[in-house]
This record gives sequence, C-alpha cells and structure tokens, in this order.
Amino acid sequence: MTPALVGLLSLAVYVATAVTLQPTYGFYALMIADTLKHMTHA
Repeated sequence: MTPALVGLLSLAVYVATAVTLQPTYGFYALMIADTLKHMTHA
C-alpha cells in the first residue's frame, strides 16, 4: 500500500471507532480510536 492509502485507512479506522464508541464511552472513545489509528498505521 502507498503511504497515502495507509494514512486514509488509519483515518477511517479512527473516525469509525470514535463515532461508534462515543455514545457509550464519551471522550474515552477518542483515546481508544487514537490507539487503534496508531496500531493501524504501524
């Protein structure tokens, strides 16, 4: 995958996780989403 596609994939993971978990976990959802974004990007 090209670096741009990896970046878009990690951003998509971040947004999907944050939107999905936000009603339940609030701001903690952003921490979880950021962790998954970094794991996807690595």
